[in-house]
Amino acid sequence: MYETRLPDEHGNLVDYPVTVPLNRDSVIKELNFGFSTFDTIQESYLTVFQCTTLEGWAKIMMMIQDVYSIYTASFFFLLLVIVCSYFLLNLTVAVMLANFKLLNQDITDKILLKYEKNQLRVQMLKQLNSGMDLKS
Repeated sequence: MYETRLPDEHGNLVDYPVTVPLNRDSVIKELNFGFSTFDTIQESYLTVFQCTTLEGWAKIMMMIQDVYSIYTASFFFLLLVIVCSYFLLNLTVAVMLANFKLLNQDITDKILLKYEKNQLRVQMLKQLNSGMDLKS
């Protein structure tokens, strides 16, 4: 609870109590409604994940620059964006390559199965043909 001095209708300064809610950051749009903070581990992970996905990271960096040093916040967030986004990009490419390899293996297996079935049919036809040649 804070007090502020404001003039009344006669010009005299009067103390007025002012209460500031503890969750005041949750109603300010410029502070991402209190979600982008490093107050707790959960909120820190959420903020780092948001920066990794490159969604609004510059805004969060500017908020941290206002609170801490400009150079420290800039270095931290640029390093975070470069390293984590690179890691996320490599992870995405690895998953896509694994799925492509699995799909390619399934297609190859189907083709080999058809080839083996055709080879069996050819052998059966050769046996039937050789049996017919003997009878004539």
